[in-house]
Amino acid sequence: VWIVDQGRQVLMRTPVEATITACKFSDADGELTTTDDRESLAGWGMTLYQDNIQISTQITEESGCTSWTNLPPGLDFSVVAGQRVGWAVLEPLSGICQFGTFTQIGEYTCDFINWKEESNIFLPLVIK
Repeated sequence: VWIVDQGRQVLMRTPVEATITACKFSDADGELTTTDDRESLAGWGMTLYQDNIQISTQITEESGCTSWTNLPPGLDFSVVAGQRVGWAVLEPLSGICQFGTFTQIGEYTCDFINWKEESNIFLPLVIK
């Protein structure tokens, strides 16, 4: 935001920048209605897109989160969470957080909730 006098002299400039934080969590029971059974997931890739162009991929920290700062206004941002075999996406189902266009300073967050699918092993039953 620029503040100018009538002669177009710049009196002050206020940055309009945003921060996006993306977090990855494991839900123990696979139910979104229960939230006290979630644990943060470190070491997962998160990719930031700006106007559908890949900008940066970062890895979640011990907190399960990663952040991008000083993002300029007027661009469409989204984050895509990395996936792994054996994990089911609970939220957002698309695996993408759409943030849209920033017009003001702010912090924007998105939580990606996954569930570790249980593998059922069935042994053949032999009856004599």
